[in-house]
Amino acid sequence: MKILTILICVYVTEGKLKHVDKRIVKGKHVYNSDKYPSIASLQVQYDLDSPWEHKCGAVLIGQSKLLTAAHCLVNTLFLKKRVILGVLNIQPDLHAYDQVHEVSRFKIHHDYEEASSRTYIHDIAILYLNTRVKFTKKVKPALLAPKGKYLEDTKCAVAGWGTGSSFSDFSNQLREATVTVISNEFCKTFYRRLYILPTNMCLFNNFDDDNDRPGTCDGDDGGPAMCGKNFQLLAGITSWGKECDSLPNVYVRVSEYYDWIQAN
Repeated sequence: MKILTILICVYVTEGKLKHVDKRIVKGKHVYNSDKYPSIASLQVQYDLDSPWEHKCGAVLIGQSKLLTAAHCLVNTLFLKKRVILGVLNIQPDLHAYDQVHEVSRFKIHHDYEEASSRTYIHDIAILYLNTRVKFTKKVKPALLAPKGKYLEDTKCAVAGWGTGSSFSDFSNQLREATVTVISNEFCKTFYRRLYILPTNMCLFNNFDDDNDRPGTCDGDDGGPAMCGKNFQLLAGITSWGKECDSLPNVYVRVSEYYDWIQAN
């Protein structure tokens, strides 16, 4: 899924970041540097002369392995990929970043499929780094939701580098929102002709006023839905949604891929 705003193309001086994505709707900025220690910015470079661009979110699950959304990696012509860890603001010069690691390869789920326009099936991929991440207070792997863990009517925290509303500029500062897991059956009532599978998880604050309902949108894809006690359990990977904050956001249900993640 993703965070709401219009497409923006911003070019900055050499060594800084070009940003073209969108962000978390009606959320708030994060200023506690160790609140989301597993979140990462997946950035890409199209050629040697182009600046780095934030493409998607990602989630650290080991010293050299992260999860992200598969659709962030398909049908693209990236020269290089890297992840930024341990920072809340992704705009500063490279030397201000806490940890930067190049992506050496990635593995997309073998059953991944784009089912229809901007809806995806088995939308999960693993990123492998060419260097090992140093675990610190600000950089730690997420705890995977175990196999068979089926959350419903549970509060989760979602985070990403997106805008706070439609038509607003992007925020370089990490943003967060708290959203509720709804049943897949209820989610299907919003998406009658689209795929909501057991491998999906939907988040939606149904009782919020439309003007105050938080959600994710373009640019948050690949980022985490952290659930459970103190939001420590990685239960979802942001995948897709329609209209961002007025309809449920659809996530990959991590517990359904536990064996695949462990095997790879």
